[in-house]
Amino acid sequence: MKRVKRLLTAVFAVFVLSNLVIMSGCGTEDEKPKTKTSSADKEAVNSIKETKLENYKTNIKSIYIHEASGMVLFSFEIKFNGISPSYEAYVCNDMSSLIDKKVQEENSKNFNAFKEENSDISEEELNKAYNSICKTVFFMNVSYDAGESVEIDWVPQPTEENSSKYSSYEEVLKTGYMYLVLKDGENITGFMVFEIPVSVTDKGEYKKISYETVNVLEAVTFEKTDGKYQNVSLDYVKSRVDNILENK
Repeated sequence: MKRVKRLLTAVFAVFVLSNLVIMSGCGTEDEKPKTKTSSADKEAVNSIKETKLENYKTNIKSIYIHEASGMVLFSFEIKFNGISPSYEAYVCNDMSSLIDKKVQEENSKNFNAFKEENSDISEEELNKAYNSICKTVFFMNVSYDAGESVEIDWVPQPTEENSSKYSSYEEVLKTGYMYLVLKDGENITGFMVFEIPVSVTDKGEYKKISYETVNVLEAVTFEKTDGKYQNVSLDYVKSRVDNILENK
């Protein structure tokens, strides 16, 4: 009887050990079978395909400089050939801003309506009304349906939220960069990085912004793969922009 018990115990022990070995992955850590990934698979997973965007033109539209306040408005246009994207425009730091034309148009409409309804109002009351009616038009980014052209108003001044960081005119002069994120619906289809040139003295001091041109540092599209948009995130575009500016 004892012999039978010992035999059953031994069989049970072998069964348990066998299951433990199977559950642990068939042997030691070094002996475990590894899933092999080809270099082609890695590239497909880790890289996003892009091509240079070439069918576009940039034109300086207008320059507005208000001498008393130092207010500068730099307007330029990008014309596309063969694409009609929507877009989001971003400045590359918090010492400059963009003007949202939709808000600007809304302000004008509301203020003009107020003036018509209050034709005998004093200049002082009119100014107070303007400040209460009109929303700020300065933003860090704006979104539009572009059609076949994009018009951007860029201002070398901080938004209201960042005005406390405004320290000197030289700081303002360092803000000559912005970028567009091109989109089709919610899909990011490309981006463009712009430089508004700044002249520097022989001593390396920032002198003035050149409003005669706008340079395109990079312009790419993210091509479709197998007929589908690639999964491009805004964070990815931001990292690409940061890299472009760091290596400029």
